[in-house]
Amino acid sequence: MRSHLETLFQKKDIPLSAEQWALMGTLWSNAEGLSANQLGQKTLKEKSTVSRHISKLKKKGWVEERDNIEDGRSTLLQPSQKANSKSMLVFNCIKKTSELAEKGISKRELKTTLDVLMKIQKNFDCLNK
Repeated sequence: MRSHLETLFQKKDIPLSAEQWALMGTLWSNAEGLSANQLGQKTLKEKSTVSRHISKLKKKGWVEERDNIEDGRSTLLQPSQKANSKSMLVFNCIKKTSELAEKGISKRELKTTLDVLMKIQKNFDCLNK
């Protein structure tokens, strides 16, 4: 699935990896901006992974930083105009990949699979408390 998504991105001239898409998708969903820590928490990614990908996304002109008015010690990350102009193209690639992945799987089977995966995630979340 990841390989298919990245191939679609390449064909559409979208310079994102699947991991970078996860970060961008989260930033697009949080228009007010997120700190790097918040982004890591929402995407379940390690701080070093978030930092590495954000650095690459800033170099590509897809992410911008602005001052965090509520906490002067951090900055907020937001998608750039360049990223926003490509967002529909990115979401169309995600939709096509999801449709292909779900082909031949009933809604009930998909729901069961997602329910089980959520339970597994919850089991691991308990270990971190």
